[in-house]
Amino acid sequence: MFIDAGKVKKLGRVILIKAGRIVRSAILYGLKDWVGILVAFSVTAKSIYFTWVIASEGAAVLFPVPRLPLFGTSYVILLFSSVIISVAWLFHRHYHVIALILIDCVVSCVLVGDLWYYRGFDDFLSLHMLAELQNLNNLSSSIFSMVRNVDVLFVADIPVAVAGAFFLRKRYRTMRRQMILFVILFFVPFFGLLRLHHRYDYNGNTYHGPYLFYTQFKPYDTMQSITPIGYHMFDTINFIEDNAPFAITDDDRQRMEQWLDRKEEKLPLNRYAGIFKGKNLIIIQVESLEEFVIDAKCDGLEITPNLNRMRAHSLYFSDFYEQTNNGNSADADLLINASVMPVRRGAAFFRFPANRYHSIAAIMKNEGYMTRSIHADDGICWNSSRALPALGFD
Repeated sequence: MFIDAGKVKKLGRVILIKAGRIVRSAILYGLKDWVGILVAFSVTAKSIYFTWVIASEGAAVLFPVPRLPLFGTSYVILLFSSVIISVAWLFHRHYHVIALILIDCVVSCVLVGDLWYYRGFDDFLSLHMLAELQNLNNLSSSIFSMVRNVDVLFVADIPVAVAGAFFLRKRYRTMRRQMILFVILFFVPFFGLLRLHHRYDYNGNTYHGPYLFYTQFKPYDTMQSITPIGYHMFDTINFIEDNAPFAITDDDRQRMEQWLDRKEEKLPLNRYAGIFKGKNLIIIQVESLEEFVIDAKCDGLEITPNLNRMRAHSLYFSDFYEQTNNGNSADADLLINASVMPVRRGAAFFRFPANRYHSIAAIMKNEGYMTRSIHADDGICWNSSRALPALGFD
């Protein structure tokens, strides 16, 4: 069987010409979509502006110093914006413009929510927090105390997009579904991001350049490198992976036992061993209390007079540092009672409330004590009503 090379080349040219015409037609059609152009520009601009605002003082400066994203340009933000905007072209007629406005609203709400949470906790929203919504009980005043004037700019374009959709409603009644535009706007940036992922995230142990899909030590750094939309896409992937069913194999169990045996210090008893035997143990855990106020005075008065007196009759440990994460107060409960580091994402009390912990309360119960936890809040706060019994409290 012989293949005519000339005919193959001619056929290839014909296919390329036709494909070029289809793509050109789709792009020209998309350029007439004024609401689509506005929303695409707004989502991209707001994402760039967001990275500037969180770097400003108090994450609240209206005119922050412009700073480019980690890779030196804004094209990473543009790629992520294109991926999320592309979904709107899967719809036709007025459904298309509704999808555009919904995308704009969702992005705006997430960015504003990120700003509020960042101002309060130096962190950003996560799907893991869906399980923590009960913590918002009676906290409306605290939430709205995070509002700043700059937040208005993140929703200012929505009325403009709605007005544009209203005045152009006749045009959108005949709007056709644009699968070609969807393919261009989704898959071209998607493969571009895959290429960047391979380039920046797989460079071996000697690589010291920027990263893309990578959870860095500070949430701020992760947000800056992966961009706001990418941050929440990455968070969604992590959320799905973290909540997927898993099972511990015999090999996993053996490696954990070996690790524990290797790490056990087996220290000899010191002079403090058993000195409080038969005594009651009371732990007072105070929210947001830092060591520097101990013994400090304001206008000649002690800030913590009772704690100062208690310290005179106590063992005092000053080299004690906060190691909480997304769980905040709940992570402090976990650290104090079980000497267990918090999970990297979400809160252990929500993700693993039924775990059995080797804790102070459990040890005391084995010694015949009654254990009690008293907290000035509802039991739903940080899922305490489920998690504290897991720590061994009666």
